[in-house]
Amino acid sequence: MKKKFFPFLMTLWCNATLIFFILRLIPGDPAELMLGGNAREEEVVKLRGDLLLDRPLYEQYALFMKNLVTANLGDSFIQKKPVLLLVQKAFYPTCIISFISVFMAYIIGIFLGVWAAIKKDTPIDYLLRFCSMVILTIPIFSFALLLILLFSLQLHLLPVSELSTLRHYILPVMTLAIPLGMVLMRFVRVRFLEEETMPFVQVHRAKGSEGFHLYRKILKVILSSVNNITALQLSVVLTGTLVTESIFDIPGVGRLMFDAIAARDYPVVQGVTIYMSIVYLFVFFLFDFLNGFIDPRWRSIEA
Repeated sequence: MKKKFFPFLMTLWCNATLIFFILRLIPGDPAELMLGGNAREEEVVKLRGDLLLDRPLYEQYALFMKNLVTANLGDSFIQKKPVLLLVQKAFYPTCIISFISVFMAYIIGIFLGVWAAIKKDTPIDYLLRFCSMVILTIPIFSFALLLILLFSLQLHLLPVSELSTLRHYILPVMTLAIPLGMVLMRFVRVRFLEEETMPFVQVHRAKGSEGFHLYRKILKVILSSVNNITALQLSVVLTGTLVTESIFDIPGVGRLMFDAIAARDYPVVQGVTIYMSIVYLFVFFLFDFLNGFIDPRWRSIEA
């Protein structure tokens, strides 16, 4: 764990530095955008000074890094609220939807993937692969609209917008969980069939091990690889799914980031980017830690 702490800090510093300079290369002046096209020049100059945008770039960067070390992400140019507060508020709905979606995808992917592998080259296998291929070829916004059309407009079973009750979470979760589950299903099927040809499986079969007992051993071997894919999916979903949040009117991290970029709200974009970096690194470190318990060989690889 100590060996990973320095790379963690270096990755965080690189990401923060890159986003700081890239943002300032984007055309447009935040002060002009905030005041509008009819603002007088002296008003723009004054606001630019209030936002510290009139200082040299190296001074802005030094102040940014100093605030970052003290966990002070500054205040939003537009909303006039602490960036940390805005990110925490947006993180809550994104976090709930992300964890439920990835958990459901994990269960769906492993169950259907193992089932397809066991039923290789049978109608069940062909059907599962065909359904997964169809779902994965549909763009996420089209898939969300299809679910809304079926479950909300036709069957009148589920609400579409807001997140006031648990029923409001079902459609966004389905929109994310089903495609993610199909990705995992195809991966699990391939890895399961690969492991079935390994010598250790033949040895277990020679000893009379069949059925659930043998499948459990194969699944335990491939679980580390499945967890790595799940970690990637979780980190991507946690850092904001703009399309899903926009369709279902979810005030999550993705929408916060999009609105901040459009408004040139530098502190918010920087804060969300740092949050994304921490989430990515934390999720992968967590799954590395879990993989060491699931498969002892993983610890030797990491060492």
